[in-house]
Amino acid sequence: MNRLSKSAFSKATCLPFFLLSSLIILPRSSVAQPPLPGAGQPIAGQPYKGAPPQMSPEIQKAAKQWEVAVALQKSKRNSEAAVAYREFIRLSEAAKLSRTAFMPAYQNLAVLYRGTGQTKDLVAVLRELLTIDPKSMPAYSELAQIYRKNGQVKELISTLQKFVILDAKSIPAYTELVPLYRRTGQGKELLGVLQKLVSLDPKNAQSHVELAYLYTVPSLRNLDEAKKEAKRAIELKPSGQTLSAAYSILGLVSGAKNDFSNAETEFQNSISANPKNAQAHYQLALLLADRKKYPQALAAIRKACELEPKNVQSKVYLAVILERMGKNPDSLQALLEAKKLAPNDPTILFNLGQVHQRMGNLNEAISAYQTFVARIPGNYAGNMNLGELYSQINNLAAARQFFGAAHRIEPKDTR
Repeated sequence: MNRLSKSAFSKATCLPFFLLSSLIILPRSSVAQPPLPGAGQPIAGQPYKGAPPQMSPEIQKAAKQWEVAVALQKSKRNSEAAVAYREFIRLSEAAKLSRTAFMPAYQNLAVLYRGTGQTKDLVAVLRELLTIDPKSMPAYSELAQIYRKNGQVKELISTLQKFVILDAKSIPAYTELVPLYRRTGQGKELLGVLQKLVSLDPKNAQSHVELAYLYTVPSLRNLDEAKKEAKRAIELKPSGQTLSAAYSILGLVSGAKNDFSNAETEFQNSISANPKNAQAHYQLALLLADRKKYPQALAAIRKACELEPKNVQSKVYLAVILERMGKNPDSLQALLEAKKLAPNDPTILFNLGQVHQRMGNLNEAISAYQTFVARIPGNYAGNMNLGELYSQINNLAAARQFFGAAHRIEPKDTR
């Protein structure tokens, strides 16, 4: 007797579709377009205005050093010029001149380091310039350009954050922050940026769609706002991809509110707007399967797999639908294909154990569950199923081991 045929197997079934929303929002470029103000306009070299009359000896020494540095730069002896400018800065500091007085030296150093590709030194100079002039937009723009090129996400975010403080209406800067915040999982910051973007550019449908989707995320969930923003995007009559994403969000909202009929309509609208939207087909499949419309769900999930053949999640749900339809061999094949893409995925391993168990492949089921339990030892269903399988092959010692583990996980289960 298989004591787990209901309880343990039911735990392997995928969650309702509205809890599995994985809508892919249209990606924004990691490079803002148009460029930030000042981008492409690097810090320019500046002339030194000379020392004041009646100079102290220290100031006279600094002034002479400036002339040496300029002469070296003009003769393209860049390395020597850089050393000379650094000496000028040291002498100026010793003479207790205002830092703004030797700011031209930093500006000329930036020119030299940029020309010779000395990025590390250029970054240091730009940072020094910002301590002298914290509102230098060209300096922030050039730093952002360097960090963007080098893939320094943390530094790029910090620079853009300072940039938008100075220019609160910079759509390019806010736009560039969107994928950066998404990449680093900064949900609240992403929400603030998207709210700012829709206020600055209310006719940008993509911003409305991204904001709408963010409102479906559990930690920021606000379904009424999600619906409102998605409808605003649709009203703007965007292109197929953006329009499709907006309809998908309406489908997610309707599903979360148990309005399954309308959810199905919205997902169909999403597919009509963009037939190649794999996630729309996937979401429709989840909805249809949840409503036990398995043939239609199977067609939808097969389309999702066709459009994104390397999407593990779609292949797993294909297996789930096939298993619900009693097509265990086909379900097994789908899981094996998914396992090739993600060999250690716990969901795949558990479902492999489940399908093998239902097909009577006891040794294969044990192998799959053991690998699963090794990765997630605190899973009740995996331990219980192993206990049942070992009891079926009369390995009572192993059966007691896994039944005992399951009981420790859920002591109230007296089976």
